[in-house]
Amino acid sequence: MNMIHWIYIIDQSGASIFSYENHVQGSGNGNLSLLSHFLFALQSIAKTLKENEIRSVEMSNNRFFICKEKMTDYVFILKTNRDADSEVIKPILKEIKEKFIYKFTGHLKLVLEDKIELLNSFKQDVKAILQQNSNIQKFTETL
Repeated sequence: MNMIHWIYIIDQSGASIFSYENHVQGSGNGNLSLLSHFLFALQSIAKTLKENEIRSVEMSNNRFFICKEKMTDYVFILKTNRDADSEVIKPILKEIKEKFIYKFTGHLKLVLEDKIELLNSFKQDVKAILQQNSNIQKFTETL
């Protein structure tokens, strides 16, 4: 889905657990220190979220969709274009969150190699979710 720039999953300390960048956008890598501080700021917003709530924050030409998983306190962040349709993006973020929780429930204490394998598998799941939604969007645009 071309309007989605990246997806981050961070833990309660602000450490990145998972990141996915949509290179189709052609967006360059930003300052990692600045990104870290920004993710921490978004995490503080997530602390006020209710269960299953998704909030969006606009900054410059971007919109950040944020939700939190109750049991782990993991924060899921999806960056889009500012004009991205919330009704399209929110179900995608919810699906990614649910897929992550399903895939990793009971597996967080695995050895590093097995965690890496699970993360790589999850990355393929994310690509499939984005591709599926991109195909749906292209189809609806032709109607």
